[in-house]
Amino acid sequence: MYRLIRAALVLGIAFLLCPVAHAQMFRAYLASYGSDSNPCTVGAPCRLLPAALNAVATNGEIWILDSANFNAGTVTITKNVSIQAIPGQVGSFVAVAGGPALVIASAASVALRNLTVATNASNPGTDGIQAKGGSYVTVENLVFEVRNASNYVAGIRVTESGTRVSVHGSAFHSCYYGVQAGDNTWVEISRSKFSDCQNAAVYAVTALGGSVTTVSVSDSAFGANYIGVFAEGQTVGAIIRVSIMRSSLAGNTYGIASVNDLAGPSTTVTLSGSNVTGNVYGYYQDGATLESTGDNLVRNNNATIGVLTPVSRM
Repeated sequence: MYRLIRAALVLGIAFLLCPVAHAQMFRAYLASYGSDSNPCTVGAPCRLLPAALNAVATNGEIWILDSANFNAGTVTITKNVSIQAIPGQVGSFVAVAGGPALVIASAASVALRNLTVATNASNPGTDGIQAKGGSYVTVENLVFEVRNASNYVAGIRVTESGTRVSVHGSAFHSCYYGVQAGDNTWVEISRSKFSDCQNAAVYAVTALGGSVTTVSVSDSAFGANYIGVFAEGQTVGAIIRVSIMRSSLAGNTYGIASVNDLAGPSTTVTLSGSNVTGNVYGYYQDGATLESTGDNLVRNNNATIGVLTPVSRM
């Protein structure tokens, strides 16, 4: 009996001495005055995003308490999470040292709200956000200023199969590409603004035969870009479907371009309820299909190239 009691006491003491495992939190917090040695609570916030990602539970929330930059290099997000700054504050993530600011890992579901994504001026990175295969990314009220003259960088790059991205109420300025959508991806853009993009503000492109790429743009504005919306079929058997609804394309070099680089891709851009005005070229159509539902305003452009085919809404 004595041995049993002694063994029980030893086990009990060992249990008490073991470090307590801390459960991950539903909400983690970041602040400019925080420290990554903190527990990421509202009273003791962390400083950089990787620490908050380690502290927060899957399907949890990360709240940014004040305006500052919250990454030191590329941050890869591997869990379902939302990241947002509190009203009146702006959390910043910067692409630096030849890498993207944020990478959304395959199959992760991530929501980003009230943030700024930029490129470091003295040591520039590449893309603002890269969304990997099978991920689902919601972007709301973000500002993108991703510029790097030596790279074909994008505010958001969506090029891996099965990826879905929804962009709402966001602004893209001085990007090479604003949003790039590749093979077997789905991108929805609404109530957003694109300006001063060096190439295409929205770029849908295919490189894989049999792939289907779908892009929907609504209630958005494109101005002072080289190309507002560009759909480019590069591979036989690939399909691109782009719809532009209730949007303004004004003051660009090319408002819209719908192109097949060779015979075989199926590329269609459909324009509905939109204004295409004051561009150098209102539209450029070559080997692909550019459709109009008949309720668009296309005028005061210096020129148009190709055919704008009228189609019924039905």
